[in-house]
Amino acid sequence: MNRDITPGSQWLHFKGYYIATVIAVAKHTETDESLVVYECYNTDSKETCRIYARPMTTFLSEVDKRKYPDATQKYRFERVN
Repeated sequence: MNRDITPGSQWLHFKGYYIATVIAVAKHTETDESLVVYECYNTDSKETCRIYARPMTTFLSEVDKRKYPDATQKYRFERVN
């Protein structure tokens, strides 16, 4: 499975109702932490959501199966292209 985060790559959120398109990987100005900047759209309505920034470690993290026992994906976001 390709886990490389590159601009233009698309990722399915584990809840299944939106696709995230990566805009950029940015650095936090104070901590130097890598952030994934992405725009999402709803897979049902095809409407664009907001633009978000999330720490790369969180973006690539596994789904918390205790909190979401019915989740079918292993990771919070899984690449689709």
